[in-house]
Amino acid sequence: MKRIILLFFFIGFVLFGQTVVTIEEIQGHASSSPYDGQVVKTYGVVTGVFSRGFFMEMKPGGAWRGIYVYLGSAPSVSVGDSVEVTGTVTEYYGLTEIGSSPTYSVLGTTTPLIPTDVQTGPANDEQWEGVLIRVVDAVCESLPNAYGEWIVDDGTGNLMVDDMGVSFTPTVGDTYTITGPLTYTYSRFKIEPRDANDISGPIHFTFHTIYEIQGQTTVSPYVDSNVVTTGVVTGVFNSGYFIEESPFTPWHGIYVYTNSAPGVSRGDSVIVKGTVSEYRGFTEISLFKDSVVATGKHVPPYLTKTDSVNLEAYEGLLVKVMDATVQDTGLAGAEFTIDDGTGICRVDNWGVTLHPYPDDVLDLIGCVDVYNDTAKIEPRDSADVNFHPMFRDISRNPLNPNFLQNVLIKARIIDNSQVLYDSLYYKVNSGVYTSIYHDSTRLDTFYFTIPKYNKGDTVHYYLWAEDDSSGVSTTSDFYYIVGDTGFIQFRVLTYNVLDFSGTSASARADDFEIVMRYINPDIVVIQELINEAGADTLLNRLNQAGIGTWSRAAFWDGPDTDNMLFYKNSIVLLVSQDTIIPPDGLRAISEYVVEVNGSQLYIYSCHLKASTGYESQRFEEVQFLRQHIENLQGSKGDFEWLIVGDMNFYNSESDSGYTEFIRAHALPDTNLGRSKDILGLPGDWHDNATFAPYHTQSTRSSNGGLDDRFDFIFAKYELDNNIGVDYVSNSYTTFGNDGNHLNLSVNDGVNNAVPDSIADALYGFSDHLPVYADFRSSSPLGIHELPVFTCYPGDGWIGLNLFTGVEADVVIKKGSRIIYSGAIFDELRIKDYKPEKGFNKYTALVTYKDGFEERVVAETFYDEVIKVSAILHGIRITGGKHRKFRIFDITGRMIKSVQPEKNIWDIRLRPGVYFVRQRDSGRTFKQVVF
Repeated sequence: MKRIILLFFFIGFVLFGQTVVTIEEIQGHASSSPYDGQVVKTYGVVTGVFSRGFFMEMKPGGAWRGIYVYLGSAPSVSVGDSVEVTGTVTEYYGLTEIGSSPTYSVLGTTTPLIPTDVQTGPANDEQWEGVLIRVVDAVCESLPNAYGEWIVDDGTGNLMVDDMGVSFTPTVGDTYTITGPLTYTYSRFKIEPRDANDISGPIHFTFHTIYEIQGQTTVSPYVDSNVVTTGVVTGVFNSGYFIEESPFTPWHGIYVYTNSAPGVSRGDSVIVKGTVSEYRGFTEISLFKDSVVATGKHVPPYLTKTDSVNLEAYEGLLVKVMDATVQDTGLAGAEFTIDDGTGICRVDNWGVTLHPYPDDVLDLIGCVDVYNDTAKIEPRDSADVNFHPMFRDISRNPLNPNFLQNVLIKARIIDNSQVLYDSLYYKVNSGVYTSIYHDSTRLDTFYFTIPKYNKGDTVHYYLWAEDDSSGVSTTSDFYYIVGDTGFIQFRVLTYNVLDFSGTSASARADDFEIVMRYINPDIVVIQELINEAGADTLLNRLNQAGIGTWSRAAFWDGPDTDNMLFYKNSIVLLVSQDTIIPPDGLRAISEYVVEVNGSQLYIYSCHLKASTGYESQRFEEVQFLRQHIENLQGSKGDFEWLIVGDMNFYNSESDSGYTEFIRAHALPDTNLGRSKDILGLPGDWHDNATFAPYHTQSTRSSNGGLDDRFDFIFAKYELDNNIGVDYVSNSYTTFGNDGNHLNLSVNDGVNNAVPDSIADALYGFSDHLPVYADFRSSSPLGIHELPVFTCYPGDGWIGLNLFTGVEADVVIKKGSRIIYSGAIFDELRIKDYKPEKGFNKYTALVTYKDGFEERVVAETFYDEVIKVSAILHGIRITGGKHRKFRIFDITGRMIKSVQPEKNIWDIRLRPGVYFVRQRDSGRTFKQVVF
């Protein structure tokens, strides 16, 4: 039985010497058919009928699926016929065909196959032989030759058009779309249009200058027109490029959209053919074809102002803006805004993604793009951006100096080139500013020392720096009041963060960072936190905001939303934490015990039950907390506390929880557990214009706007007793509320309390405003602030400066080696004559007369001894082999940049005064050349 089945299979597959195969099998994915010389039977759909044969393809068409059937006479078939063909496979001068008097029969009629779009260059390939193809927007490169053949090119390479089906006389330079089967004769692939309908066109392109295309109006007068223009490439991006024409001024630039990576480079002089379009307000040319006619051209950026960038004339232009300040960094897509004082414009990230901070200052070059009628500068790469020196992590030690203390100012100065000059300017009271150079540097951190002044003096100061691109930056003004001994001032902030979690949008975290950077608190207490991932996100943002190093409390996941405390490590120590859990149905309250300058402070974070109708529940929660505080006072003695958070109080009368916080007991313990509203404003706060400056909810008009005072800071009633922690008068702030936004969004129109970028961030992050107040902590150790310890490199030595402000015993060590041991009475200045190459670290143990100890560290970078001396007609650098130096003249202009190849290196200079700066350490040598 098996033999009979196999016999029938063989008879069915090979019948009388005829093999049934597909067209794709005949083509064999090779230049020659594996069935060459064999008789085959195959099936397909007719795609083209000519005088001596026809083309057919197997469904659905495409590469390797077409073939020519040679009959020697006119066939009786039509396009769309399904046919069966039997004949001998032949390689006729390289063309695979079925010939030798084949037989065929029409089996039926079907829908004609759709041609496959192929580019002209790639069409010259074996896989398209016999296939119905179409080439789109191909330019005629030649007139027909004696055989009726002509050449087209769509930019990918030439393809010949034959006249086997129709004769056609094209116009050189015109553009055509051509359909037909692909054949191969006389060693060339050729497309064979079947009739006149297979040749569409021509497409005519008319020359216009870019200036004419732009038309000096918002919509080009040549929209949907095919144009030819010329220009120089000024910027290349992923899906297009910008070109400009002389004189390279407004109205002379345009964008060319390519839909893929362009094949041009910056500086190429190009001829562009394409169709003018308006895409979301942006005049552009959709590219048909371009050609490079020259290279190496330079187009200078057009110097303008930020507000001008928004004008239609600047569309497509390469521009440069200078001294622009970063405004809003919270926009989608890593965009941000800048303003040089004339008005805001946007910066996008087609070419390079930047991550600036608000108030950074920069010079910027880029091409002007428009999207949804909004202009944006597109920097081409990082070289188009020059940030002026940027100040980060500015700190003062001590934070609140007394009249016995020098003040150390520390700041990071970051620049994308080289910081050449730096200064700290300070003045006392209404005096004139004095400038001082840095004491020492470590990498990008600069140290400055302001000398001690008298109690009550107000010291103002700011920082200034200039880089080697002439970018200049200054900080805002800082000040402090010289106090008596032993005080530290710190800021406590409370903020409802509106269901913030680890999956909250990054834009909200951006807004939080912007707000925190502006306020610069020392303790942040939040409510309505969803999970620990959310706490980690906000902690990361605090640490990258440039306002110090932060830590947080442990996360406690309660049955409702949760609380968290963040604190600045340089000022605050977290001693302990606990959770106060009331009876069922009441919300938990977090207790954090912190220490500031030796004084302990209990901070309670509350998120009381929301909405009207829950006044009794809020009262019970407050009552439970007050009882907890009274119990603590009874068990551990008196202590100081703050109660902060979202209390959801609508007024001070019907919300008896407010009254429970502030009410007095009967004698003798009148103030046991009693708190005070620091702001001291009882009343009916809801939707009351009298209290408009103090409303904290909602930041968004969609939720009613600012009309409720929900967020509070209460303090122990007897807090201000000049012992431990005291409130700084008039420091209570409802941040972002100018009193003019009753029932409005916080960023509606002008907000006189904060810049627009801050108002937008407050709107974006939460529906509550933050509230903060400043406090001052008196050190129980009196005058013992952190000693100021600095060091700086010299020639063969390192100078050490230790300031304690009072008499103390000191041991200074480097590793195990003792540099100094003895008493100091205010300040110690000594030198270490045994420095090591690289970073040198010193530790000072300061022991005060009352036994209190402080340990402080100072570091500096030291090179081997480098000397700069004058020689005849120049200077000599000794000991600077392989070090980098820059030489400046008396005006500050850099003359040379050198890297000596020997330990003794002579440099010839004209007579004059010069400054030699060693780049690693920042040390500067002055020499007079004769």
